[in-house]
Amino acid sequence: MRGEYIEAIIYANKALQYEKISLYEEANSYNTLASAYQYFGNYTEALDYFFKGLKIHEENKFMRGIAVTYNNIAAIYNAQDENEKSLELYLKAKKIFIETNNTYLLPATINNIASVYLKNINTTLPNFTIKKHTSFKKKTIIL
Repeated sequence: MRGEYIEAIIYANKALQYEKISLYEEANSYNTLASAYQYFGNYTEALDYFFKGLKIHEENKFMRGIAVTYNNIAAIYNAQDENEKSLELYLKAKKIFIETNNTYLLPATINNIASVYLKNINTTLPNFTIKKHTSFKKKTIIL
């Protein structure tokens, strides 16, 4: 698996060298690089690439890309026990997924929010959040 992440870094860098790469593809290439560096535990490098991708997503109003990148950055903050930063970004992602009716990624984001609360021994909100996640998932399956 380690080799696959190294290959991802090589190919994402090659993609960034193409002049005709779209802005969305450029942002995704940065996110691919960030994910690979995150896998290797190089959070500083990962955050640098995530923020490069986020900037492109924000400048072009690529809402799904913004929310996904918020989730990815929040995961790094969560791993570093920067819970307030993590929670802030998960909540921003959740808001975007609700506004864009993204029923595929919303439940995972709600679950991520619950995990931050569980880590912080907040015993009332995680149960509510997990219940909301479960009922939302059932709702989307029925639809």
